[in-house]
Amino acid sequence: LTTGGGGDSGGSSKGGGSIFDRLLGAPAKPDPFYVRYCPALSWEDRVLGFLACLVIGYALTITSLFSYTALIHGNPAPFALRYSLGNLLAICSTAFLMGPQAQIKSMLEPQRFYATTV
Repeated sequence: LTTGGGGDSGGSSKGGGSIFDRLLGAPAKPDPFYVRYCPALSWEDRVLGFLACLVIGYALTITSLFSYTALIHGNPAPFALRYSLGNLLAICSTAFLMGPQAQIKSMLEPQRFYATTV
């Protein structure tokens, strides 16, 4: 399996496969999704980025509950800011795993479009 990095022997930076497969006209094997969308990050880096964004997002969402009293007294800004940023960060954390384009495409599928817009 070729990851598209320099110095690989027998692989190409696009499509993977060995030199023999390319010479014989065999169809190229596509690179894994994580290589196509974020080629500079290793799988471990992607998982760590996902977990970091998810934990920070959940922490912001949970700490928004501490400003619930300000919300009741007519000041919704601290609650709304923390809650919204926490949810946005938690949703965007999956972009580390599947890539931003694939995530947006998935969110705009007909069966998920309504949930995305809400």
